Amino acid sequence: MRSSLRSLSYVFGAVGALVACNASSGDSVVGPRQEADPALPAPPPGETAECVGVQDCAPGAACRAGRCEVAPPVADAGAPPASEPACGENESAKCALGHACATGQDCLSGECGTLGPNKGKCVSAKSCIGTPGADQACNGTDDCCASIPVPGGAFTNYDNSGQPSGAVVSRFKLDKFEITVGRVRAFFRAMNGDVRGHAPAPGAAEHPLIAGSGWRDTWNVRLPGSWAEINARLGAECAVGGDNAKWGAATWTPEPGPNENKPINCIDWYTLFAFCAWDGGRLPTDAEWSYVAMSGADQRTYPWGNDEPSFATHKDVVATSFAPPGATYGRYTEGPELRQIDDGPLHIALVGKKTGRSKWGHADMGGNVIEFVLDMARPIPATCNNCADVGFPDPPQGAPVQPLRWQPLDANGNPPPGGTGDDFAEERAVQDGKRLARGGSWQGEYEGHWLPNVKNRHWYPLWRTYSALGGRCARNE
Repeated sequence: MRSSLRSLSYVFGAVGALVACNASSGDSVVGPRQEADPALPAPPPGETAECVGVQDCAPGAACRAGRCEVAPPVADAGAPPASEPACGENESAKCALGHACATGQDCLSGECGTLGPNKGKCVSAKSCIGTPGADQACNGTDDCCASIPVPGGAFTNYDNSGQPSGAVVSRFKLDKFEITVGRVRAFFRAMNGDVRGHAPAPGAAEHPLIAGSGWRDTWNVRLPGSWAEINARLGAECAVGGDNAKWGAATWTPEPGPNENKPINCIDWYTLFAFCAWDGGRLPTDAEWSYVAMSGADQRTYPWGNDEPSFATHKDVVATSFAPPGATYGRYTEGPELRQIDDGPLHIALVGKKTGRSKWGHADMGGNVIEFVLDMARPIPATCNNCADVGFPDPPQGAPVQPLRWQPLDANGNPPPGGTGDDFAEERAVQDGKRLARGGSWQGEYEGHWLPNVKNRHWYPLWRTYSALGGRCARNE
């Protein structure tokens, strides 16, 4: 398995590869339930309406077994009426999304917001835009949505051959954490699973200093159009590493689970671009990503500093694997030290769990997952002033073609007969082009996922998803 994955990576001639309650794999979503209208008349005795808690019923009605009920008058009219339990007071009165809560036990979703606009309200998923039913907490107290200002300046960037490039970037923000499963779940739920039908507007998420870097409507055809497509792409049909029972490590699950605060992987560049646009950001350029990883003019060797890492000294610093000298296996710094066939994403850390940080506090820029950036994968120029290669080819139009198992496509978007040859040969990547991806990963250097900043540049075809590849968003100052 190690050798087969290793053969997937070509990097400019160098080796390198690069909650929601009731949310389901169907085409329905859970939205915030409307407050009961206090002016709504109570139904006559015996009439019922659907409910999930007392807040959904008119005054005087109780929620019993999912129906609003008004008890008929009793003979003893002088007896005080029985008090109806308040929202969250017991199992029959669990609170719907958006209602006030003290703990997750008060909520139908089992989640009470802890940070952001929905703190103290019943929430369903992690999100950074403050939509009803969304929370933005990671790991208890960290803010998933923290975006750190970067002052900008001049530094020396490098390509994978070690060729230096004088580079300048202007002020911007880069998210502290990689994009998590929970944040992407909130994005999908906001669109009822139909991202293609709610694609970004042309020009959205454009870098303010780079013309032509925004969304193109010709890309819409590459976005998922249903929950079925989402669950297939991000799960078992992830091109490399989607089968978690056979060396895969996909973090997505159709229902919310233990990976909500782990980085999303097995996601394609188009969907990451659309997510960042929806989230109020954009994809960072290669130069911006490098500037943060190198801590600007400090020119750090690694995102956390200049000290060479090893398993013994950096177990808590970076989520990756280290191969002892002469070994044919890696020891992992997250999850079980030695990997088994069905470990799944155990070796991928919760975002920010490891202590390695850039000068400005950015987490996981070395290790965990490799990150897509904006640029086409071409040699970097000798000088770069807020530059990025955005000469993207347009994908074939017509009926959407899903990249369930990546394969070459002809000019009409159809797989040619008897496709043979190296999957990573140039002719198989040019249709949608290649994008740069930066950083090391949980798989480590044995798989060619280098940790040093001068080596961790990878190219990747857009139609080949990977369990070692995700991203993070940048934002304009």
